[in-house]
Amino acid sequence: YLVGSLLNNIGLFFGLTRFGGAIDKGVIFEWNPFTSVYYKKVDFSGTANGGYPYGDLSLFNGRFYGMTYSGGINNKGVIFEWDPILNNFDKRIDFNTYQKGANPYGKLSVFNGKFFGVTYNGGFYDYGAIFEWDPSTNIFIKRIDFNYIEKGAHPRGSIALNDGKFYGMTSEGTSDGFGVGVIFEWDPSAVNTYTKLHDFNIINGCWPRYTQLAVYNDSTAAAQATNIYFTDLQNTSMNINWVDGSGEKRAVFIKQGSDGTAAPV
Repeated sequence: YLVGSLLNNIGLFFGLTRFGGAIDKGVIFEWNPFTSVYYKKVDFSGTANGGYPYGDLSLFNGRFYGMTYSGGINNKGVIFEWDPILNNFDKRIDFNTYQKGANPYGKLSVFNGKFFGVTYNGGFYDYGAIFEWDPSTNIFIKRIDFNYIEKGAHPRGSIALNDGKFYGMTSEGTSDGFGVGVIFEWDPSAVNTYTKLHDFNIINGCWPRYTQLAVYNDSTAAAQATNIYFTDLQNTSMNINWVDGSGEKRAVFIKQGSDGTAAPV
């Protein structure tokens, strides 16, 4: 079974399967859309590097990061790092139920150089958790424990970033008696504020699984500035002139190593 979506990098596609491979615990694969050549790159094996991924790969600083639902030393899932060029695989974190959560779903979301994600089980109440992980220091922090009534339970998807906050859904839990999931907002700053925004129910939809909230910003793209020209060219300075577009900000790109005696390229 293919899980998640294909991720394009360096003209190639990369992805995960939930099953299959040498031990039937899933694989990482590469596919070339120009030649239709498929390569199995990594076999998940259980204890050593995790098993049964339920989500996408995340690209960060030239490497892919992801999670498996089970496997690792506690059989509760892992976070891994994979270099697609050298084909080096490193298990970075073993999930362990209470301190870190267990059985992660979805993909890792990048924000300010750190990764954020959710686990389906584990945490203080064993209803799942939201976590933060710094790949540079390998410091892992459990930030939120789901508790069924106030915060929902058992998220089965990824969290979406919008305006500095994360938004997500749980597949179970509620305070209205239905117990079929919630929509939530979470502030990952030091404030660590969690807000339940909506309770699903049988009539209007329930049990959201294997998905992520999609962010849609309905804004018209700004018109670019035109008629850019340069005057008073000096060794260390120049005047840049233009006809305004519709945007509120300006970006000027100057060729590295330019001595300032000619217009930027």
